[in-house]
Amino acid sequence: SGSELYLVDVSSTMYIGDVPVQMNPDMIALVDSGTTELNVPASVAHEFERIVEEQLCEEIGYCLQDWIRVNECYSEDLLPLAHLPTLTFELLGDQNMLIEVEPEFYIGKFRVNGDMKHCIGIQSTFENDVIFGDVVMRKYATVYDRAENRVGFAAAAAGCGSSTPGAVSCSCTMAAGMCLTEVVDGICEETECVKMYCDIFGDLNCELR
Repeated sequence: SGSELYLVDVSSTMYIGDVPVQMNPDMIALVDSGTTELNVPASVAHEFERIVEEQLCEEIGYCLQDWIRVNECYSEDLLPLAHLPTLTFELLGDQNMLIEVEPEFYIGKFRVNGDMKHCIGIQSTFENDVIFGDVVMRKYATVYDRAENRVGFAAAAAGCGSSTPGAVSCSCTMAAGMCLTEVVDGICEETECVKMYCDIFGDLNCELR
């Protein structure tokens, strides 16, 4: 099937850990199910690289310059998840929520010749775009409403993909006013969303009325 692509308003300030990073004013993010990585402006990617290098130097004593690069892979002992920052974006308007992407979502784990590698699932773009790809959708259930040309986010249930669905609490997230106020045992209370369910890939989805 084809990918889904929608636009959402985001704050021009995002955070890498506790460090604020400025992006372009009137920033708009693309939500694209056909994109694998989290795409960010080149300035954000460079700041991420700098902050990670400083953090790894301070916390584990690995002090080299200009060695971290987005969209590259490193040995897991050189890039431990516990010492990497969370990336935070603020959705504006009716969305009014934070998209928080922890290391376990933007770091992919691959075994190469018997060695575990940690790969940074962040891509630098020179168009100053932000694209929420699969890196973000692994954490957030993304609901596409083609009829109203809108998209909403909800934190995926911890039990998604298991026989016992978890519970989700989320704020009003639809740009046009649709709310997912509370999901318990996989059922959404809002009339616009008939039920929440786990698909065959283990992703949380919303069945629209």
